[in-house]
Amino acid sequence: MPTCMSSEPLAEFFATHRRLRDCLKIARRAIDSEKLDLLDGTDFIAASRQQAAEWIDQARKDADDLAVVALWAWFERHLIEYAQLRAEAVGTSTPSAFAQELKAKVTNEIEYWRVDEILDVFKSIIEADQIGIAKQVKKYRDWIAHRNPNRVPPAQTEPTSAYSLLAAIINAVEEAK
Repeated sequence: MPTCMSSEPLAEFFATHRRLRDCLKIARRAIDSEKLDLLDGTDFIAASRQQAAEWIDQARKDADDLAVVALWAWFERHLIEYAQLRAEAVGTSTPSAFAQELKAKVTNEIEYWRVDEILDVFKSIIEADQIGIAKQVKKYRDWIAHRNPNRVPPAQTEPTSAYSLLAAIINAVEEAK
């Protein structure tokens, strides 16, 4: 069942995101230095220098936002799978019929819990301030995913700070076993 039982995949994704940002830096340098041969086969070749720079800046912002979404999705899945795994232990207690029903309920229904509720279950393992900051990252993730123009966007979360926080939480959870 569990597939996300360490922070290693999170680190791998974050490293990929950093490499993507490096590629955008290289593209920007190629445009700024007018090394147009490096742009062959790209949309940049037909764009003005200013337009290409704007596209790269927008791509960097979009990549950062999507990185926060992806980091959060992985983090949330990790917490759910961790809780499901721990619910397995409940299934071995007595009375066994009750334990099996409780295990099944937790295992199946945690998928439908609000993430705030899931985070609150971890309060005995994770520091309260980390849970609060994680909830702020979730608000930013929600805003990115839904972009409701009638709502004020929450404070922006940079991928580096999201990664650091989420990896620290996962490590704390894993160390509490």
